[in-house]
Amino acid sequence: MTRHVGIASGSASARRAVARWAFRLFFRERRQQLVIVSVIAVAVAAAVCSVATVFNLPDSPSARFGTAEQLLTYSSRDPAEIADRVASARETLGTVEVIGHDSLPIPGSAERFDVRAQDPHGEFSEGTVRVIHGRLPTADTEVAVTDKVAATFAVRIDGVISAGRAQRTVVGVVENPYDLGDEFVLLPPSADDAFTSVSVLAAASETDLQSYHQSTGGSAVEVRPTSISKAAAAGMLAASTVVFLLVALVASAGFAVVAQRRMRQLGMLAAVGATDRHLKLVLLVHGAIVGVVASGIGTTLGLVGWFTLAHRVEGAAGHRIAAFNLPWMMLIGALVIGVLVPLAAAWWPSRSMPRMSIVDAISLRPPTPRRVRASIVGAMLALGGGVALAALSNQTNPVPLIAGMTSLVVGILLACPPAIRAMAKLARRAPVTTRVALRDLGRYQARSGAALAAISLALGIPIAIMLVATAADRTAAESAGDGNLAETQLLITINHPTGLQVLAPNLTETQLADMHATVADLANTLDHTTVVPLGMAVDPRTAADGRPLVEVGELEAGHEDRFHSVSMFVASPELLSFLKIDSTAIPADAEILSATPNVILIGTGTRGEPATAYRIGPPRYSALPRAFITDAGLATFGLQSTPIGWILESAQQVTDVQLSSARQIAARSGFEIEARHGPASRGAIKAGATAVGALFALVIVAMTVGTIRGEAAGELRTLTATGASGMIRRALTATTAASLAAAGVILGTIGAYLGLIGAYMRHLSRLGDVPIANLLFALVAVPLLGGAVGWCLGGREPSTFAQQSVD
Repeated sequence: MTRHVGIASGSASARRAVARWAFRLFFRERRQQLVIVSVIAVAVAAAVCSVATVFNLPDSPSARFGTAEQLLTYSSRDPAEIADRVASARETLGTVEVIGHDSLPIPGSAERFDVRAQDPHGEFSEGTVRVIHGRLPTADTEVAVTDKVAATFAVRIDGVISAGRAQRTVVGVVENPYDLGDEFVLLPPSADDAFTSVSVLAAASETDLQSYHQSTGGSAVEVRPTSISKAAAAGMLAASTVVFLLVALVASAGFAVVAQRRMRQLGMLAAVGATDRHLKLVLLVHGAIVGVVASGIGTTLGLVGWFTLAHRVEGAAGHRIAAFNLPWMMLIGALVIGVLVPLAAAWWPSRSMPRMSIVDAISLRPPTPRRVRASIVGAMLALGGGVALAALSNQTNPVPLIAGMTSLVVGILLACPPAIRAMAKLARRAPVTTRVALRDLGRYQARSGAALAAISLALGIPIAIMLVATAADRTAAESAGDGNLAETQLLITINHPTGLQVLAPNLTETQLADMHATVADLANTLDHTTVVPLGMAVDPRTAADGRPLVEVGELEAGHEDRFHSVSMFVASPELLSFLKIDSTAIPADAEILSATPNVILIGTGTRGEPATAYRIGPPRYSALPRAFITDAGLATFGLQSTPIGWILESAQQVTDVQLSSARQIAARSGFEIEARHGPASRGAIKAGATAVGALFALVIVAMTVGTIRGEAAGELRTLTATGASGMIRRALTATTAASLAAAGVILGTIGAYLGLIGAYMRHLSRLGDVPIANLLFALVAVPLLGGAVGWCLGGREPSTFAQQSVD
């Protein structure tokens, strides 16, 4: 712009004019500023709240170590041996704290509660015991229990419970604030029970540890692990920067619209002598004002949200949370980023606006749209580099992983303008409304490209979360790490105080009938239950010595003298069908079915008797049978089948009420029940990521569609003046929104898959399971919903057909 001498001659007056005009831009465009401030404030609030949450979610090493640096565990049936080892640790390691351990069986369950003799104010464990109700035990006849123990045994304060081989009075309810899942019975440290297991806490130096290792012949010592709280919070803050980039893309379009709407005022400011530097400062100071206001509001909302949320996530975290235990420096970093984002977003229009002439600015002559010359080759190189860097990280090195994700984001950003141009070319033979809408996207591809990049990132992040959750499900299935049982299954085993010899074939028909009746009662506590009986092989020849049970030994590869024993079940047709093992493929001479081809029988009197084995796949859940003996094996080795338990599978997930009822029935009949205690299903994560991503993308579509259609306001006035109905105006806006949403979903999915292909380069099979339902929702529903949003926003008729008045 041609400049005249005016405010530029005095630096003080220039600074005042810059500040005055920046505040005018902020206050006069309140409606547009409200959108930008809201987006940035929400992003800052989400970053603050998520960083605070992630910082407090990881488990704390203090749950087991307290303030100690080392944890030693001794187990022996001889209390004198344990006392000698504790004395040796005390002598070598210095100050130690000893905690005695015993176990308390749960009636009708295979699980047990820990009974521990511990000083709640000990040298290292202080803070690991917190009183909820009542008081701590002080006498040997007193105990305190956790809430689950109290509920399981239906005992209250002043009640009596059998713990530590004696009847004791309950005087309080306690918890481990660092691990709410730690269920135990607390004895006073003076309890004189002869414990067969103890934990020793110490804080010894490296020299003392080496001396201890030499004196004990290399006894194992568990060292306190490093807390991952700060690393997790830093990772969350790094992930939040991607969201801030998304917000910057949306805000940049908003600042460009504000600058366009105030073009006449900026032209008049230039006419009285403002330089290009002053005009840039006006927009940059305007961005700084927006950033300060939005970051202040966002930080306040984020902290309020965290203080409200802190105690409500304790159940999910599994430990108590101190609301003010926060990574303050990281939160300040989020606040600073929140201020820098609108500054970066305002920098773009600050470069383009001073290039206009004063006459064009004052006359509100729209600038000629500049085509963004983003190269497809550059986008492909950035995307390929992102995949390579993610593969280089091997999911363990964060530096190349972050660099790879950044490269992928740059690649998506570079791919957006070519995608916009491609959509404009495809619309040549489309109906007039579609052609006008897509042509406008192509004309204003700088802003439409920014909006498309924002939508792609908004959808790419949750799609990546969906794919990671699906890959985690597949990984768990491949490693049989999906837990012990399914959420719909119960494993019932017969527990008799005299041992397994009573299960030899001398069980009477009455005993068998009683057991089956009990199992039927257990099945009735569930919903439409399938009952699968379990039998094990016993050797009548060894029943006299109390060890009739026959197991299978799986030989280790390359070590024929090493094996590990596995419980062996009778391969009944019902059991094989339940486990989806094809019985027709099993050879007639197969004696053993096992996941390992080389096996021996253990317990048949010869300790290691070879058997003909047929290899099968491992079960999905670890508690299900994995080794079987066939009818041919029973006949060959002279073994007999005896009932050992049942698998119950319900049509619905087993609830806590159903499990409690089943345990009561099992306890009365000498049964033990094992229920699922593996990882929870990730279906909720995938569904939540899909919903949040779709909602976020639709919000961005709603905010950007008005911005993009606002660029073509003159055309809209012309269409209205020539008789275009509200239906046509709605179709224009709906087409714009649906096109952006569809392109954003496609680019987001491509980016998510490319990033994960790099991260899982060595385990690509884990990406084999495609979450079809979730992806279809994103690929189909999001564009349809985006079109619906545009349809709802596009029917208003322009209030005037004249140019914008001077104000």
